Amino acid sequence: MSSLRLVSAQFILTATRAGLSNDSENPKDWNDNKPTEPTDTQATYYRSLLIAGPTAKRIYDI
Repeated sequence: MSSLRLVSAQFILTATRAGLSNDSENPKDWNDNKPTEPTDTQATYYRSLLIAGPTAKRIYDI
């Protein structure tokens, strides 16, 4: 008599993409009027810049 076994497997999915010629953490380097070109180097992360500023305040009556 054969028995059935459940086997659980976990997978970690990773993705890479082509890198960019500018990989600086300094925002000024990205804004020097030089084109950003793709490269053959694979990147496993995305650079991003979050700009936040003042917003209008709302007052709610309860």
